[in-house]
Amino acid sequence: MPTPPRSWRDVADPYAKSVQMVERRVQVVRNRNNAEEAKVERSIRALVDKKNKDDNERLIKARNAGSGGLDGMDDDDDDDDDDDDDKSNGEEKLNNQNHMGWLSSEAGMLFLGSKDADGDVVDILQERIGNLTKVLQMNGYKSVLQSADDDGADLNDHQKWHIEQKAIYLREAYKLALEKWGNQVNWMSICTEAIDRVKDFGYSSVTSPRTVMDYNKAFRKDGLFPHPSYAIRLGKPPTPQVFEHFPQLPVRIKEFMLNNQAHFSVELLRTELQQDMFPALVDECKKSDGYEQDEGYVLAQHYIDKPPSYSTVLRWVHRMGLSYKTQSKSYMVDGHENEEQRAHRDQHTRFYLAELELKTHRWIQLTEDEYAKLSFQVLAKPVEYTDDVTGKKMFQFHVDDHEELQALANKEGALTRVAICCKA
Repeated sequence: MPTPPRSWRDVADPYAKSVQMVERRVQVVRNRNNAEEAKVERSIRALVDKKNKDDNERLIKARNAGSGGLDGMDDDDDDDDDDDDDKSNGEEKLNNQNHMGWLSSEAGMLFLGSKDADGDVVDILQERIGNLTKVLQMNGYKSVLQSADDDGADLNDHQKWHIEQKAIYLREAYKLALEKWGNQVNWMSICTEAIDRVKDFGYSSVTSPRTVMDYNKAFRKDGLFPHPSYAIRLGKPPTPQVFEHFPQLPVRIKEFMLNNQAHFSVELLRTELQQDMFPALVDECKKSDGYEQDEGYVLAQHYIDKPPSYSTVLRWVHRMGLSYKTQSKSYMVDGHENEEQRAHRDQHTRFYLAELELKTHRWIQLTEDEYAKLSFQVLAKPVEYTDDVTGKKMFQFHVDDHEELQALANKEGALTRVAICCKA
């Protein structure tokens, strides 16, 4: 009985072998190109190292020839040596900034964020060091912050402090890079030394060189730190990708939330999205030709296969300008019948009826003759009393006892009697 093939290698398929040969040739060409690039890079570094070594040897010979030996040196010679040291240090710095490494794609990628970046890396770093120095001035953070003058872009005190910390560490790292980078000193070592230098001035917020390297990654492309607010960086509140493909989805979500206010929860909305809303969107996409290549269809199908998480659905709700929170139960206490409340109510009632209501001009007093001449009949029993001033018998009504009493009370004579009565 023949043995079945276990892999394509056991099948005499010339097409399969030809595909394998093409893949091998592509890999060979790729390896050759990588080897050539590595060889060029090594040759550049060798030339840079040789040039730096020759420059250092030349400086040492020139310094020894000008000093006249170590014997017989006086104070003036010491001063001359100091000047020579300053000059030699300046020449070494200048040589480091002029070496060919600054022209490489590695320097452009590391400090400018692109291998094909325009401009001289050294000049740009020197300009950025100046901008980072301005951060410690009043509102100096705006010189290194993206969208600093946009509406709503103001920072709180902690955010301003954080920008200042980033600028201090990155400025020191850039200064060290101009002195040492490329001369057998890598970027991580420079960031480590920058942290140690800044620590001498009392700054200790950063301890890892990778933190400074991350600062550089955020700063290097435009020479600006990104704004802490995500909405300010984008220029608008971020819109979920699914909302961009399906503008009708937020409307359906709002309708579902309003119809289920009594027992709404994010988990309930998540279930509705998976079981009803996303399948309905997939069905709508299938009505058009070529829907398989539609990004909206792929996204909706993805959320059916892998439902969005709880936090994702909650973030969608917030992006629509809505907020969801549970409301705890509460109760009301009726204190109307408390002992102290009842005592106050009795006191207030007596005070109001005995003093306040009499001063509201809601009562009308009539003499016995005026009462007898009324053109209407008041069914309410009047209050009878004798006026202390005139000695006449008086009848007192409330204006609500009859609809005509208010008009009668508004007359000048009645109001005068009311005022006199209230004053008394």
